[in-house]
Amino acid sequence: MVIDHATRPRVLSQSGRLSIRKVANAELGATQQSVWRIDHEPGEVVARHWHPYEEVIVVLEGEGEATIGEETYRIAPDVSLIIPAYTWHGYRNTGAGYLRVLAILPHPDAAVHREPLPASASG
Repeated sequence: MVIDHATRPRVLSQSGRLSIRKVANAELGATQQSVWRIDHEPGEVVARHWHPYEEVIVVLEGEGEATIGEETYRIAPDVSLIIPAYTWHGYRNTGAGYLRVLAILPHPDAAVHREPLPASASG
């Protein structure tokens, strides 16, 4: 299957802006993963959240800061983040232009969680 990203509707990101295009997920026939193309406006903030599975974020364009657990990192093109399952994380666009990333999650119906971590995730 071939997906033209421009034909995918934009959906709300963590910041409440229409930033995300889900370019591979269960809706499109994916059975193992989700891929989201995300275009964050200057100043946009993605609040801390977690997933019950690993997430990989690939920075394509722009600059920002990402917080994973308690550590904060500068992000820019050609930087990838590997975020473990059940780890609080978030990021923000610190540049003057768009921060464009791909978010890759190993679940076809990937979702974002903001509620407290489940007791089983504390180790």
